[in-house]
Amino acid sequence: MSKKINLEVCVDNTESVDIASQIGVQRLELCSALALGGLTPTASLIRYARKNSTISLHTMIRLRAGDFCFSEKEIDAMLYDIEVAYAMGTHGIVIGVLKSDFTINTRAVEKIVTYAKKLSLEVTFHRAFDSVPDIREALSLLIDLKVKRILTSGSKNTAIEGVELIRQLNEFAAGRIEIMAGSGINASNVSEIINRTGIKDIHASVGEKVNKFKQTLLKLGAESSDFSYQRTSLEKLTALKRAVL
Repeated sequence: MSKKINLEVCVDNTESVDIASQIGVQRLELCSALALGGLTPTASLIRYARKNSTISLHTMIRLRAGDFCFSEKEIDAMLYDIEVAYAMGTHGIVIGVLKSDFTINTRAVEKIVTYAKKLSLEVTFHRAFDSVPDIREALSLLIDLKVKRILTSGSKNTAIEGVELIRQLNEFAAGRIEIMAGSGINASNVSEIINRTGIKDIHASVGEKVNKFKQTLLKLGAESSDFSYQRTSLEKLTALKRAVL
């Protein structure tokens, strides 16, 4: 591809940080619990990534699973998480706050963005954006709030399904905010998504399941495979990077 593509990979463990660093990407989205859509990572993971990688780090700020309707107390707790992430060396944060009617919680987002800007942190609004009832209104609002970029699948389950809306969003944004496509992106569809939308930012997990030993007698939680976890796939990430070059 002739234009430069920024590749962001979401990771929730040190192995994935190392793999992404080995391959070389433009950004890491640091999370915990990717199986839950991504929650705020531990301070130790942020610190590890800062010490062992030169990649730009963007930390998920989401203190619980479930909806994106956070209370005032939860917002205040998230501000503290931002402070911790900054102290550990993050370069940006990833947020998403909605009201019960699925519109953007302007007051909360403004509060978070203002705090982040004081720390010179970039702000990405994650796929909570795909739940809003009026996409263009939400886009204009986030531009006014000085959000740096939006992660979106075009209001569909995958970016390839939402490719036309992503194209429209990118066109409407007109460089005022970065539109980053994410969800289900891999080496086989990334070129089509880029070519059809004109975007320059791609977000992917390209994960693989790892189970270093088997244990069938003990359950530690609700999941059926307590002893397996996801990590970034070296093979899948290599193929994805080649596809965007």
